[in-house]
Amino acid sequence: MKKLAVLFKNSGANHGDLKDPYEQKFSDNGYLSLSIPLLDFDYLLTSEQLQDIITPRGYPNFESFSTFTTTPANQSPLPYSGIIITSGNSVIALDRTIKSIISETLRESEEIRPLLLSSFALRLKSFFETPVFAIGPATSKKLESCINSIFTTTELAKCQTPPSMVLQEAPNANQLLPLIFDYIKKVDSPNFLFLCGDISLETIPKALASPIVDSNTGETIKTIELTRIVVYKTIKNDPQTVLAKLELVSDFIISNIISNGNRLNNSNDSNIDPYLVLVFFSPSGIDTVKNLIVEMPWWSHTVHLAAIGNTTAQKCADVFIKPVAKASSPSPDGLLEALNNLSNL
Repeated sequence: MKKLAVLFKNSGANHGDLKDPYEQKFSDNGYLSLSIPLLDFDYLLTSEQLQDIITPRGYPNFESFSTFTTTPANQSPLPYSGIIITSGNSVIALDRTIKSIISETLRESEEIRPLLLSSFALRLKSFFETPVFAIGPATSKKLESCINSIFTTTELAKCQTPPSMVLQEAPNANQLLPLIFDYIKKVDSPNFLFLCGDISLETIPKALASPIVDSNTGETIKTIELTRIVVYKTIKNDPQTVLAKLELVSDFIISNIISNGNRLNNSNDSNIDPYLVLVFFSPSGIDTVKNLIVEMPWWSHTVHLAAIGNTTAQKCADVFIKPVAKASSPSPDGLLEALNNLSNL
């Protein structure tokens, strides 16, 4: 029996990866897969914003950075004591802007170019040696790969070695928060940078909005400062574009499915061969496709649903009123584990 998987996401191969990790994992487990993005993204982080983010307090001029050295986290001159990154799109925004700054600098005169590159490399390295808290192994892996590549393959390689990153990850915001609060205990004045999209849950901001209080006296011990910067915007496709993408899904499915010798769209048999699963990666993606996907000729057949994350899985179940395989972790392995257990739903 053939196994088909439609992944409603951008292919990682379109963003610098040699092979999308989900496509690779499905292929290794006998699936034919197709990645179809339901959302587009506008990356908003500007060169000026990033320069400001990575610039230590008290060092307003480029010339000052030649004497800048890092200090322990609780005495850091950097603007932030911790960085929170919630998705791979935030990493893409960082990557694009860093490379844009490098390109801009290379257009400067030969006289000041080395100083500007050296300054930027030093500040960027120090910034990414600030503890980073990431949601999902894919996000943390993407960030590590991105920063290592920048410091080994761009002009910054001539200025600095890659940063020694201190990176902690968790599958979701609720599980990331204990790691953040453990770190807060070690920091005198916790001040976090929160890089996110325009559509993001309030779990982390709400949790960090409350001060740390003494359990015995009730007095405030620490207040937590959170600087939120929206680095990308989610753009939903219009219905015509969504329909065109679903037609691509139909072509993929119908070309691989024959039920009792008949084409799928001519068959009333609900037990189709092969096995078909649709995988959703965000609630926004579900909202984008929900009204049109139910009109597809293959929807009335045995179509299995899977989702990455609790929120997406719940949204999927609420919208489609079908059992949903929820990935045990936001990773290819977690998704395959859920699909292997799908028959138990």
